[in-house]
Amino acid sequence: DPARFTNRIYPFKPANLCKQMIAVSEDFGETWRQEPVPNSLACNNQTGHQKVAVDKAGTVYALWTDDRDNQIYLVVSRDKARTWSAPVKVMPPGTTFNNGHANLVAGDAGHIVISSLNTQSKDNPRRWIVSGYGVWNAWLAESFDADAAVPRFRSVNLDPPGDPTLGEGESPSEAEAYLGMSPSGEAWATFSRHGARLGRGSRISAARLGE
Repeated sequence: DPARFTNRIYPFKPANLCKQMIAVSEDFGETWRQEPVPNSLACNNQTGHQKVAVDKAGTVYALWTDDRDNQIYLVVSRDKARTWSAPVKVMPPGTTFNNGHANLVAGDAGHIVISSLNTQSKDNPRRWIVSGYGVWNAWLAESFDADAAVPRFRSVNLDPPGDPTLGEGESPSEAEAYLGMSPSGEAWATFSRHGARLGRGSRISAARLGE
């Protein structure tokens, strides 16, 4: 976009092309700075809107699906997104590729939950914006030490056996899979299942993670 060359809020910097970018304001939105996540490559379609979260200790978490391998990566910042930890791959066990659907929410220090849509296919069935390819399952992953150098996660596949969130010919929806965290640390997710082609509707379900 040529306008980016003259945009004083988000000026275009060639070195940041295709990097995951985090916009930060420390004065309630009066001024902004944009920080790149090192070692990220995220030009492809990144579906979902909760890519950044801040826990109660002020630690910032960010995730993205990397273009090079369609894997989900997590980084952590303790200085308000000025510097970041090394990326940590956070794909659920047994999954091979992410569909671009990944969201993040945080609660107490180190406590985060990630929702994602993944396949176990040997070859990646995702084809840019075109949907309706492959079998995809909805996953939730939770960590209580996500601010550690090597965080530990527990993961759950939300789909019953033989009933994936998306089967062949079905399309993902923007409703997959939003997250919330209660004051007591319970995580909730709402997500769509069995979406019709071209966004013509899907079933909405909910899940909760307790202790």
